[in-house]
Amino acid sequence: MFGNAFSMFIFTVYLGPVCITQTLLFPSIYPFPRFIGFMFHAQWFQDVILTAFTAVNRWIVVVGPLWIPKITRKYTVAFIIFAYAAGILTSIFSTYIFYCCSMFLDYKTMTFAYDGDGGPNYADNSLDLPINITCFTISVLCYIRIYWFVKSSNTKIVTTLSKSKAENRKLKETKYALQFAACTLCAIVICVLFHVLPFFLPLGIDRAYIIYSFLEIIHSSANSLIFVFLNNEIRKKFLLSFYKIQLQSSHSPALPGAVPNVINIT
Repeated sequence: MFGNAFSMFIFTVYLGPVCITQTLLFPSIYPFPRFIGFMFHAQWFQDVILTAFTAVNRWIVVVGPLWIPKITRKYTVAFIIFAYAAGILTSIFSTYIFYCCSMFLDYKTMTFAYDGDGGPNYADNSLDLPINITCFTISVLCYIRIYWFVKSSNTKIVTTLSKSKAENRKLKETKYALQFAACTLCAIVICVLFHVLPFFLPLGIDRAYIIYSFLEIIHSSANSLIFVFLNNEIRKKFLLSFYKIQLQSSHSPALPGAVPNVINIT
């Protein structure tokens, strides 16, 4: 996802030498760091909205309630566009209009914070917190419903299927739900720590807030890592693509009549 790639750039490149150089050599270009904070805030709003949408999508696919229509590709594309537009508009209001919870990135603490009247506002309650709570609550409720549905379904089919098949079915469906739930958990942990940790950290150790940056890096790469390690189909495609790239980049000539080795990925 573009938003995750942008967050990785922010926390691995911008908060390093770029941010330090900007602060020391170009302290007067305030609109630029404010714009970077605006972009990061918009990406966060987009991410939490898409997290809720993914959870609802998984709930519809797995549980399949009859009173809700299936989410087609057309609806998916439309909602993604809506999520990006909503994230940008919300960030515009918070950064440039109401100025209630503008984001800024500080190289001294190597992380992000709210820029409010009288200094950083780590406990913003006006806009960011309600959106986070709403989206994460929807996600958690959907995954809880999926868990109970899978559990009850496997209890019913155990009488018609052998024990081994029932166990395989339970494991497969649970792993699929776990992949998306793990991504949601990373975002929830970041949000909770962002609002709670300042009350427990004593004054004078502002650099401890760098934990936010590490958590955001983990969250931004969670989708790729989770699906590569937990999803067998994606892992096979990834390994096959890696093998093809290595094979094409190899300059060693093939021996006459040699039969290429076949990698069987199981």
